[in-house]
Amino acid sequence: MSDKEHYLAKELSFLVKTNNKIFDFLQHSTLDGLWYWDLEKPEIEWMNDHFWNLLGHDPKTKKHLAAEWQDLIHPDDLATSIENFNAHLKDPNHPYDQIVRYQHKDGSTVWVRCRGMIIRNDEGTPLRMIGAHNDLTGLMLTQQRLEQQTESLKREVSLRQESDLANKAKDHFFAKMSHELRTPLNAVIGFSEALLLGICGAQNEKQTEYIENIRNSGTHLLALVNDILDLAKIESNEEKLSEEVIDIPSVMNNCLHCIASIANQKEVTLTVDILNEIPNLYGDERRINQIFTNLLSNAIKFSPKGESVSFSAQHSAAGSIIIVVRDHGSGIAADNIKHLTKPFHQIRGDIHSTPLEGTGLGLSISNSLTLLHGGILTIESQIEKGTTVRVCFPPERTISATLERPRFVEQSVGKAM
Repeated sequence: MSDKEHYLAKELSFLVKTNNKIFDFLQHSTLDGLWYWDLEKPEIEWMNDHFWNLLGHDPKTKKHLAAEWQDLIHPDDLATSIENFNAHLKDPNHPYDQIVRYQHKDGSTVWVRCRGMIIRNDEGTPLRMIGAHNDLTGLMLTQQRLEQQTESLKREVSLRQESDLANKAKDHFFAKMSHELRTPLNAVIGFSEALLLGICGAQNEKQTEYIENIRNSGTHLLALVNDILDLAKIESNEEKLSEEVIDIPSVMNNCLHCIASIANQKEVTLTVDILNEIPNLYGDERRINQIFTNLLSNAIKFSPKGESVSFSAQHSAAGSIIIVVRDHGSGIAADNIKHLTKPFHQIRGDIHSTPLEGTGLGLSISNSLTLLHGGILTIESQIEKGTTVRVCFPPERTISATLERPRFVEQSVGKAM
């Protein structure tokens, strides 16, 4: 570019001086506010209509006084503006340029880039100052949102890192607990059973009672440890199914044999009913056995002496395998049903009963294991009529006579349950 002023620049300068339409176009089209300040009479300052429209005010209601805008600017930004003005007054090369906040008529904040230039006479005396506003509100709000999102992401990353550390600590704890608790408990149970068999000699009735209490307490504590470890694995999505072809009636009969002694103690009758031909199921036999055993134990626990618990299986028309455990106990209030699958949630049979034995983990684990198989566990209950629990395994897990592995979508089970 030549140092000589371009002829178009000269022409535009002349038009601005002589043609009001050109001046109006520049002030309305390129700026969000224009102001012109009389430094000889500093209380006088002209502001154009755009200046006031940006702040939500009717220009007709505003006087051309410096005090008008000074009442609307943020106090901190007013101090910055005065500081920059004094610096620019002293040194023309120091820019009068800052981002300031004004209060809109509706109370919101308007962000403005405010620039200005002092006009001096031939002797260098300041006479006037011209300035312009550019609205930066949208840009600043976007910046604030980005900063908030950045902080939110930082917090999320930090929480995830803390969660990962906590999970590692938890895994270490449970692995240690599995060894440190299971090993001595199995030893206690084994030694007590050996004593009961008379390996170390005969005991009197009182000694036998004490040893039985030791064995029963150890067995109960071992079951509790196993439940907690199972729940921890499920919630951390570490539980992996060991899948195979399963004969459901055989699993049901095995469960009945395992649970028979508990039923006999409560004098509860167990009945099994295979309603039609049941196909094989593709799943984890140990976990399905655990589901059935937990449901039967709960049903027996809530059944009065002399009542019965039914255990049935059905192959539905849609292809699902449906397992139903039904008791005729005191029932559960409708408001309580939604809480039954929450870990450690224990219920009372009715408002007069005391809490029953157990950890409150059985239904939670059963529900989670059912979901891992792609199934659904549902509960229906009525006070004084009993409770029915259904486990529905999807058709994709049923096995035809060819015993081919089915195709299905595995469910993920974790704390979000």
